[in-house]
Amino acid sequence: MGPAKTPHGVVRVGGLVRNLHKPGRRTGPSELVGAVVAFIAIVSLATWYWTRESLPDTIRIATASRGSFYFDIGDALSRYLEESVRRPVEIVQTRGSLDNLKLLADGGADLAIIEASAFPADGIGVLSPLFSEFLHIVVRRGSGIMSVADLNGARIALGERGPAMRQDAFRVLEHYRIDAESADIVDGSVDAILADDSIDATMVMTGLLSRTLGPLWSDAAFDLLALEDAAALSLRHAFFFEAEIPRGLYRERPAIPSTDTTTVATTALLVLRDDASKLLVRHTLETLFESDLRFQFVTLIKASEAEQWRFMPLHPLTRAYFRPYEGIELLASFMESLAATKELLFAFAAGLYLLWSRYRDSKRKE
Repeated sequence: MGPAKTPHGVVRVGGLVRNLHKPGRRTGPSELVGAVVAFIAIVSLATWYWTRESLPDTIRIATASRGSFYFDIGDALSRYLEESVRRPVEIVQTRGSLDNLKLLADGGADLAIIEASAFPADGIGVLSPLFSEFLHIVVRRGSGIMSVADLNGARIALGERGPAMRQDAFRVLEHYRIDAESADIVDGSVDAILADDSIDATMVMTGLLSRTLGPLWSDAAFDLLALEDAAALSLRHAFFFEAEIPRGLYRERPAIPSTDTTTVATTALLVLRDDASKLLVRHTLETLFESDLRFQFVTLIKASEAEQWRFMPLHPLTRAYFRPYEGIELLASFMESLAATKELLFAFAAGLYLLWSRYRDSKRKE
């Protein structure tokens, strides 16, 4: 018995019904939803890609002139950081802290080393304290200068005009009522006193064991002067604190300094813009506290000391680095991470839904 025709071109064969017509295929609700989901997934992936955190193509660190302690620290940091991020890290030489802050604010640098007295600055955050800078009052032996008060009338090299170090020296002179205008002040510091025998003293703010001071100790022609009023100076100026340079730190036989020498110190800071990349913050902190950098510079502030540092607020990401699982900071970090990756997560979920929808439709057709 042959197939039986039914109205509207439908043929019944063995209980099966087949449609002889081939009208235009209509889009079902599930396919429309799938298309919308696919579009949202593509938009989400594009948004995630263009807004994700990234590092600068070239990371620039503002330091100071070659031969300074800032330059030496920055140069070593650049090499370790370059190894970590796998992209170029360059050193930008400047005159010091004030130039570094301007360069950072203008976008000419991504990281900068500055003296604490130059801070705060708008839009700039403290990534970490780096090391203590000690005021070295260097006097020529045989000059008759036995105390800071004896500098009155002496010929003194106070560094180059402009940098924060020169301002520190003037604060000390002001405390001892030494008139800077009437005193014989010359530009320069270590190089100047080595080249000109008529210069009696110089003041240098730098880290202990800095090679900046190295040439002074070769022939024992100079000594370090104690700062009797270090405690008073540290009370008058918030960024100063009382400190001591150990006897014989720079030389022995004869010892330089000849006794434990009281002075004032400040802190060198590593700073960056408030809107810096989170990846830059993380890689830099890991380089500072988890690499071999501190074996090369033993006077760098340790992670435990940096965590407890309260003189100035640290960058929020630095606090999160030191305390990643502390109460609300953990929640804030989680929410921040979730906000940064929500587009990627939504795209992933949308993709799964699209695959499931396709699979369901194919099963339904079968």
